[in-house]
Amino acid sequence: MNNPTPTQMIDTAGNTHMIEITSDGIMLDGKPCQIKVKDTQIDLLSSDPIIGMITIAPAAFWHGFAGSDPTPESAGLIQAHALAHWSAMQEIPLVMQRLRQLVDDMDRHLHHLSEAPLPVYRLDPFTFQLLHTYDGTEEHIAALARLLKQPSETIRTWLASIGLTDTDTPDHEHREPSLQAAVITVPVPTPAQDQPKTFRWTPFMIQQLIETFFASDEPSISAVSRAIAGKYGWPIQSIEYKIYHLDLPREREQQRQQQQRELEEQALQEESLATVEPLPITSPLADDTHPGPAEEKQSGSPLLLPAGAFLWDVKIAGTLHRWPLDIVYGMFPCAAGSHVVYREKVYVLQQVWHSIIEVASVANAHSPTVMELVEV
Repeated sequence: MNNPTPTQMIDTAGNTHMIEITSDGIMLDGKPCQIKVKDTQIDLLSSDPIIGMITIAPAAFWHGFAGSDPTPESAGLIQAHALAHWSAMQEIPLVMQRLRQLVDDMDRHLHHLSEAPLPVYRLDPFTFQLLHTYDGTEEHIAALARLLKQPSETIRTWLASIGLTDTDTPDHEHREPSLQAAVITVPVPTPAQDQPKTFRWTPFMIQQLIETFFASDEPSISAVSRAIAGKYGWPIQSIEYKIYHLDLPREREQQRQQQQRELEEQALQEESLATVEPLPITSPLADDTHPGPAEEKQSGSPLLLPAGAFLWDVKIAGTLHRWPLDIVYGMFPCAAGSHVVYREKVYVLQQVWHSIIEVASVANAHSPTVMELVEV
C-alpha cells in the first residue's frame, strides 16, 4: 500500500510530521525511519539523530492515512494483509531447510567424486611369485633385493602392498619417490570438515549407527535413515550423510556378495561330494613305494601331489594359497575335473594355468597311503 503523497501526522507532543510510503521504505520528514508497535503505542525511529524517535497515537496514525474511522471492510482487509504477510514469512524457514538439504546432497555427491580414477598398481607374475617366498627375515629381503635389482626399501614396500608385512614399519615412511606408484594413498578430509555443523557425532553413536544399519533389512538408504531416526531421535539428514560418509552402502553390498559366493561354493562342494568316489583304503605295509602320477592317473584314483621345490599358486574358494610341489610349471599331470590329494585332503581340479591351479575342496582323506606333504 504505497502512498506517494506525503501525509501529515501529529505526534503525542503536538508536533506535525510528514510521512511518506515509497518503494525504498517509510520516510519521516524526508528521512528513512522504522516503525515499532508495542501494545497501543506506535513509535517511529528516524535515521536522522536530530529527529530521533516520535510517538503517534493509533487513532491519529489511522486518520493520517484513511481519514475517518475504519469500516468493517477496511479492518477485514487489514487483517487479511497482515495474515498473508505472516504466512509468507512462515514459508521462508521451510524454503531454507529444503535449500540446505539440496546443498548437503550436492556436497555428498561431490565428495564421492573427489577421488581420482587411478588404476590399482600390480606386480608382474614373476615378481609376485618371488615375493611370496618371503620368510620374514632381513636376510631374505636382501636376497630378494639382489635378485630383483631393487633397493631393500622397494622390496619392503612391495611386500607391504601384497599384505606380507606390516605397513607401519620405520622404513615405510622413508621409501624412495620412485615407489609411490606401488602404494597409492588418496587424502581423505577429516570428519570435522565433512560432517554437518548442526549435529555432533560421538564414537558411541557412530557404533550404534553402524550396528543398526547392518542389522536393518530396509531396501533403500532413505528407508534405513528414517528407521534409525525414529529409533534414536537423530536428524534424518545427518544420518544419511554419515551413512554415505562411512561408505556403509558399499560395505553392505560387499557382504551380500560374499554371502552369495559362499552359498554358491557350498552348493558346488555338496554337488561334488555327492559325485566323488571314496578313496580306496590300503595298508602301508603292502607296498613301501608310492605310485607315480602317471600310474594314479591310469588307475582312476585321485592323484597324490608330491612335495617339491616348485611353488604353485592355488585358488581355493577365492583365497590364494601356496603349495610346494614336485611338478614343473606348465606340466601339471591332470586336467580339469580330476581329483587330487594334498595333505590328506581331496580336491576337485577346476582350472589349470601355467603355474596356477584352481581347486574345490571335496572331503578329508584319512587313508594311511596318503603322503604327508611338508611345505618348504
